[in-house]
Amino acid sequence: MKFTAKTKIEVALYMPMFVFVVVGVYAGIMMVQVNRQSDATSVQRQSAQHQLRGKVTSVVTTIFTVGSIFFIKSFL
Repeated sequence: MKFTAKTKIEVALYMPMFVFVVVGVYAGIMMVQVNRQSDATSVQRQSAQHQLRGKVTSVVTTIFTVGSIFFIKSFL
């Protein structure tokens, strides 16, 4: 397939939104699983939720950093 310059720019512009949606869906599924654990106490659930928030934050930050480098490089 041949990609035009416009198509390449559109893909580069939509990629961050796609990644954030994928990470958001993953975080939502994991949060539901944490809340459904019947044998966990509320303290364990809060700890698991806190850990999940930390993981999601670090993944999004890493993807944003690497993605911004790629994004700038692709336009230069």
